[in-house]
Amino acid sequence: MLFKTEYCSTCPGVKRQINELIKNDEGISFYEVDAVERIELAKKLHVKSSPTVLFFNEAGLEEGRIIGAPKKDQLRNTLEKITTIKWRKQMQIDARGPRFGAAITLVVLLLVITLKALFCLQSKL
Repeated sequence: MLFKTEYCSTCPGVKRQINELIKNDEGISFYEVDAVERIELAKKLHVKSSPTVLFFNEAGLEEGRIIGAPKKDQLRNTLEKITTIKWRKQMQIDARGPRFGAAITLVVLLLVITLKALFCLQSKL
């Protein structure tokens, strides 16, 4: 979630960076919030400047926060950290399953390795 304001000169660039990072990941939702128009929400979430990027999990709990204009690597690292935590939790659930738990865990692990390799290739291009 990107908190922005009309007068924020770096907010459009942050929006572009986020959209580029998540464009191939349907599991991540991105929302823009005008901090002036939604002042009560900004206060509730303790947003005091723009841009501020908040990262939430599926349960609506804050998993990360970047205040100010982030570098692309900072955004990528935060997204990787959050999605890795999500995948680890999923692997723990799958590993406890009655069948196929280990196979599913292996597939998810291979997916994580593949995604990290793709991120490395993209950053070199």
